[in-house]
Amino acid sequence: ISAGRDDNYIVASRNLDTVWSLKRDGSGVQWTLSVHDEIPSDFTFQKPLDKFYQPHSVLQLDNGDLLMIDDGTDRPGCTVIRTGACFSRAVRYRLDHDLKTISIVWQFTYPY
Repeated sequence: ISAGRDDNYIVASRNLDTVWSLKRDGSGVQWTLSVHDEIPSDFTFQKPLDKFYQPHSVLQLDNGDLLMIDDGTDRPGCTVIRTGACFSRAVRYRLDHDLKTISIVWQFTYPY
C-alpha cells in the first residue's frame, strides 16, 4: 500500500495479479488494473507482454505513472520445467484515462 497523488491509496494484491486505486476518504475504488477476466480491469494493456504478474511495491509518481516490481512467477508459460517465459522486472506504466489503456514507459528485466 502506498499513498497516491490523487488523494488515493495504491493497493497491490500479488496473489490476484491486481492493482487498485482506492479513494483516501474510504468511499470506494477509483480504478482497477487486472490481468484476469474474473477481476474486471478499467484499463486495457496495449500488448500481452505488458501485463504484470504478482505485482508489488507499487508507487504512483507525480505525473500519475505507476512504478512497480513485477515478479512474473505466474506469467503464462513460466513453469518449473519451462523457464523461457520467466522474468521479473521493475516496470513503469502510463495510464491513459481517456483511452482507458495502459502502456509500458520503461522497464528493467531480469531473466531467471
